[in-house]
Amino acid sequence: MKRTILFSLIFFLSATIFAQEKISVVFNEMTHDFGVIHEEDGKATTVFTFVNNSAMPITIKSVKASCGCTTPSYSREVIAPHGEGKITVAYNAQGRPGKFTKNVTVQLGTDIDTKTESLTITGEVTPKMRSITESFAYKAGDLLLREQIVNFGSVFKSAAMEKITEVYNNSDREMVVTFGEVPDYIKVTFDGEPKLAPKTKTAVRFSLNTEKMKLWGDISQNISIKINGKTTENYTIKAKINEDFSKLTAEQLKNAPIAVADKKNLNLLTIKLGEKRSSKIKLTNAGKTPLLIRSVRSDIDYLIVKPSKEAVASGKSIDLNIMVDASKIPDEFPFRKQVQVITNDPVNPVLTLVIEWQTKK
Repeated sequence: MKRTILFSLIFFLSATIFAQEKISVVFNEMTHDFGVIHEEDGKATTVFTFVNNSAMPITIKSVKASCGCTTPSYSREVIAPHGEGKITVAYNAQGRPGKFTKNVTVQLGTDIDTKTESLTITGEVTPKMRSITESFAYKAGDLLLREQIVNFGSVFKSAAMEKITEVYNNSDREMVVTFGEVPDYIKVTFDGEPKLAPKTKTAVRFSLNTEKMKLWGDISQNISIKINGKTTENYTIKAKINEDFSKLTAEQLKNAPIAVADKKNLNLLTIKLGEKRSSKIKLTNAGKTPLLIRSVRSDIDYLIVKPSKEAVASGKSIDLNIMVDASKIPDEFPFRKQVQVITNDPVNPVLTLVIEWQTKK
């Protein structure tokens, strides 16, 4: 009986001591709303304070912001019981118009315990007034462009997307804006006529129709800009064309093709300048339905990879024929290049292969 009472007392005292050693803090606020911030004012700053309600001293172990636009700083000294700690959080509004919500993660600690708190800052940045040259930073002769790269981002095959940008006639004369050869999967139109009066702007719409495209993966297409019939600069159209696997049923996923390469890294060793070197990588369909090779992409013209077939039956293999044309390489150099094989394998639709070699005279 005495032993039971003794164990109970020890357990009670241990639990009490443990409870006393838990970290407890009270912040003046967990969320700070800056309200409206003017972009030209730069940084907006607030200070979060807290009281250490623990029975022991604590320190701020770390403070991490959710993005680079938010900069925290904090007191490094030990904070005694009932003492106060401070965390300063600054938000850089420059170049970030619009509403924002950012988080700051705070880790407090002792030698035997840690506690994590999350602080939040919110607000809305009103954009500063910008000059024409600030708003339209790219030049095509006297035509100023708001942007030179039109990036559609990730797009599913069969989808249609539109991006809108603006141009400004910075001259004192009317100009006619047209474009060079445009592929059939891109349509370029103006809001209004292509004739642009002096010191005026207009919107340019780029429509992307992926159903007309034979390309997959990362694409980049230059479209020349003509002013009064004379070519000036280019618009660069970028997109990443993906296959939409989200509508596949569980049964279709179970029976889907699986692309397996017998090697993902191929070393062709030494190749003499002016010569060609060929090799192969075997690609096998380990799935139950046909594997379709959508595209094989190499970003350099002296590395050519061609599949022996574009469809691979279940359990069958094909060759990826690889050829390096060192006659197009001017000097000795070690090469390490990537090739992307894009297929209808829903788990691994982009198979990346690495081809290495060293050119020698």
